[in-house]
Amino acid sequence: MTCCIQPNHHEFVKEKQGCAPDGVADKMTVVDTLLVCFFIFCLWGNISVDIWMGFDVDLSDTGFEFHKIVYQQGAQYDPLFVHNSPYMRWSALLTAIFYAPYYIFATRSLLNGDGLGKKNSLTRNYSWFYSIGMFLNMSVVLLLEFREYYANSKLAPRMGLYWIPCGAYWFIPFLLLFRMYKEDYHADIKVD
Repeated sequence: MTCCIQPNHHEFVKEKQGCAPDGVADKMTVVDTLLVCFFIFCLWGNISVDIWMGFDVDLSDTGFEFHKIVYQQGAQYDPLFVHNSPYMRWSALLTAIFYAPYYIFATRSLLNGDGLGKKNSLTRNYSWFYSIGMFLNMSVVLLLEFREYYANSKLAPRMGLYWIPCGAYWFIPFLLLFRMYKEDYHADIKVD
């Protein structure tokens, strides 16, 4: 849900849109529900896979059936991921360390109806940090994937529909940046 400004009055239309004066929706929307699902999926990925990959643990040899499935799917669709180059290893470790707490903060904020946090709150500032960082990191990862693909190397992705979750790690932060910019712009307009 977005807030809008009445023409010529520069006032928020709270009653019609359900928005607080700080530009953040005061109740959870369908988009917020989808973000909660995405953040829970990401948190699970950080805990169950990324931290292991960050410490260069061979997923095929951990003894966990889930890791064997991830390794097999990775070997089939995204060999660069299971090859675990230094960039991928550090990327996985740092995202697990820095972004796992964000997923908890953001999920709590969304479930409380505070969107991605009120302006200048810890959650809001963390949302900016996450969105910029993840967008840039995934831009590098996707660039590496495309480079392998166009070089026709053995590490080239054969992803098919597997691009959907991989691409979401790039696309969702981009959308979050747009959303926060729009909400912060509306929150900066003073009410007469």
